[in-house]
Amino acid sequence: MNKFIERSYLVAFFLCAAVFLFMFATFRIDIRQRQTQEGFGEVTDYRREIVADAACPTGQKSVYTFSLGQLSDSDNSLIFFSLHQSIAVKLDGEEIYSMKPDARNAFGNTAGCVWNIVRLSSADSGKQITVETIPAYKSSNDFIPDFLLGNHFEICKNRISAALPSIFCAILAILIGGFYILYILYNRRNTEVDKSLLLLGSFSVLLGCWKVVDTNAFYLLFPGKVAFSYGDFMLLALVTVPYCLFIRQMHSSADNPIWNIPCIAGIAGTFLIVALQLLHIVDMRQMLRMIHVLLLLLAVICIIMLMREVKTVGLNKKLKKNIFCIALCALGLTLDLIVYYITRGKFQSFLGIFNFLIYNLVLGISTMRDAKELMEIGMHAKSFEKMAYHDQLTGLFNRTAYAEDISSGFDPEHCIVVMCDLNDLKKCNDTLGHEMGDKYIKESARIISECFGDSGRCYRMGGDEFCILLRNHSLEDCKQRIRRMKEKAEKYNRENSDVLIKIACGYELYDKRLDYDINDTSRRADRMMYHEKFSMKQITAGAV
Repeated sequence: MNKFIERSYLVAFFLCAAVFLFMFATFRIDIRQRQTQEGFGEVTDYRREIVADAACPTGQKSVYTFSLGQLSDSDNSLIFFSLHQSIAVKLDGEEIYSMKPDARNAFGNTAGCVWNIVRLSSADSGKQITVETIPAYKSSNDFIPDFLLGNHFEICKNRISAALPSIFCAILAILIGGFYILYILYNRRNTEVDKSLLLLGSFSVLLGCWKVVDTNAFYLLFPGKVAFSYGDFMLLALVTVPYCLFIRQMHSSADNPIWNIPCIAGIAGTFLIVALQLLHIVDMRQMLRMIHVLLLLLAVICIIMLMREVKTVGLNKKLKKNIFCIALCALGLTLDLIVYYITRGKFQSFLGIFNFLIYNLVLGISTMRDAKELMEIGMHAKSFEKMAYHDQLTGLFNRTAYAEDISSGFDPEHCIVVMCDLNDLKKCNDTLGHEMGDKYIKESARIISECFGDSGRCYRMGGDEFCILLRNHSLEDCKQRIRRMKEKAEKYNRENSDVLIKIACGYELYDKRLDYDINDTSRRADRMMYHEKFSMKQITAGAV
C-alpha cells in the first residue's frame, strides 16, 4: 500500500506540474486600457451597487462609482486587486480599462488574481469613475476591492512591504526544505540517515511555494500569469501526502492502515480537482472547500494517532516536542483560515507559515541530530567490523571473513578457489628481519589484490598463505590473472633488490562430482599450490 501511495502521489504531482506548465505557457488575460499622462490622487468614498445580470456567470455584478478629485501632473494610477473577477473601468461613461480571461484559454473561467492598474492624468480631474466587477464564482460575489489612487511605485512598494513577512517566511521554508532534500540525496547511500527527512523537505518546499503564490503582492511581481492562480490550489492539494507520510514515520504505529486514509484522500482529491478543471466541469476555485476538508481530515487523523501513541508508549520527550509543534502549527493554520474567511481573501496572515518554520526547524534539526548519532554509531560499528574481518597488515579479508563467507547458504557452483603461498618467508624473516618480512607480505598482498581484487574476494589465511574466491569466471581467465600476478612479481623483483617475491599458486573449479563443498575444492587447489611450490624450490636449488 505504501508503494501504491508513493507512486500515485508522484503521478498526481507530475500531472499538476504538467497542467501548471501548460497554463503558464498558454493562459493569458485580455487587458485593454487608455494610456495617459501620470499623476497622483486619492479616493475618498465610493458607492457600490449590486446589479442583476443574467449574462454574468453568477447572475450578478458589482458596480462601484466615485468621482476623481484634483489630480496632479505626476503619476496618477487607480490600483485595485481583483479575485477571480472580470473588470471594466469607465471614465465618464467611456471604457478606459478592461480585464477578462483570454478567449483562447483552453479551459478555465477565471482571470485569476490580478492587480489592476488604471492610468489616469490631470485632465481626468473631477470626472466620474465606474468600476464593474464580474465574479467568476459565487465565492467572489462579496469580494470588495480596496481602491488605491496615487503614485504607482509608492502603492506597489507599500503592498509588497506589507507582504514581506509572509514572503520571507515562505522563501525560508523553501530553502530549508531544499536543504533537507539535498541532505538526503547527498547521504542517500548511508543507511543510518532517516530518509523521512526527504518527505519533510518536500512538504516544506510545497508549502513554501503555496504561501508565496497565495500572497496578493506576488501578483504585482508576476502580472497577467493566470497559471499561478491555479497553481495555488494544486500546491495546497499536494501538501497533504508528504506530510502524512512523514508524520507517520514518527509513530510506533506507522504500519496502521488508518494513515492511508488521508494519503489516498489527498491523491484522489488532487486527481479530482485537476480532472474537473480539465473537463471544464468545475473550476479549482470552486473546490477550495474540498481541499480544506482534506486538510482537516489530515489534522483529525494526526490528532487521533497522536493520542493513541501517547496511550501506547507514554508521553516521552519526542512526543512532547511533536505535540508542541503540531499544536503551534494547528493554531497558526486555524487563525489563517479564520482571517481568510472573515476578510474574504483580502488579508493573508503569516502566522501559520511562521509557526510551521519553527515546527520544520525543530523536527528537522532533531531528525538530523538523531541521524548524526546513528552515523557515529555506524562508523564505530564499521570500524569494529573491519577489525574483525580484515587483516591488519595487508588490509585483505582474514580467515574469519573467509569462514563467514563460505558458511551456510554459500553456493559453490561456478566458484574457483585460488590458493597462494609466499616462498621463503621464514628465510626472509631470519636473514633480513621481521620488518622486511612484513614488507614481503604487504607487497605480495598488493600484487594479489591488483590481479584478483576487482573480480573476487582476497583473503590472508595467516602467515604466508592467501586465498582468492572467484565467482562466474572461466579457468582461462583465472590462468591469465595468475600469469599477470607472476609478471608483476618479476617486475617488482627487477626494480627492487631488498625483497625477492616468489608466489606459488594453485587453483581449482568447484566440481560437484569431486567436491562435497567448497572446502574440498580448496584442498585440491592447495595440493596444486604445494606442487608448484616444490617445483619452484627445485628450480631455485638447481640454479644454485
